[in-house]
Formats: sequence, C-alpha cells, structure tokens
Amino acid sequence: MKLFFKIFVILVVSEIILGIAAVFLQQGVYIKSLNILGSVILYIISFPASLIDRAYPYYSPDPWYITLLVLIINFAIHTAIVYIVIRNRQEQKETSK
Repeated sequence: MKLFFKIFVILVVSEIILGIAAVFLQQGVYIKSLNILGSVILYIISFPASLIDRAYPYYSPDPWYITLLVLIINFAIHTAIVYIVIRNRQEQKETSK
C-alpha cells in the first residue's frame, strides 16, 4: 500500500504540472504543433474521466466538490494502472531469476 500512495502523490504532482504546461502550450503559443501537443497531453491526462463528459475533469460545469471527486478518481485510476505495471514487472524479474 505504501508504494501505491507514493505513486499516487507522484502522479498528482506530475499531472498537475503537465496539465498547466499543456494549457500554456495550447493557449499561449501560436505554433500549431505545440498546440496539438498541448491538446494530446490534456486528453491523455483526463482520459478516464473524459469518458463521462468531455468537460471532465478540468473544464467541468459541476460544483467544485464533484469535480474534485472526479479528479481524485481519475488520479486513482492512473495510479492503479502504473501500480499494476510495476508489480507485474517485479514478478517477472523474480520468476526469471
């Protein structure tokens, strides 16, 4: 469980930084390739939540507490995916020895 929470904190910080950078790339720079890069980064970061509504999690019209809940669930899904990948790689290394 300790590994899960470490991954969760790292992903929260990194996805917030990536989200801010993507918005700046999307709105502040007029180079089309950087605008596309910003859009792709935002799409990847918000993928599971955007299946509910395209506005989730960053441009949600809902109250702040619902948006925060969706954002935390989104981070938890990303963390679970990374956690499963790390665990599977550790098990593969152990079985190959």
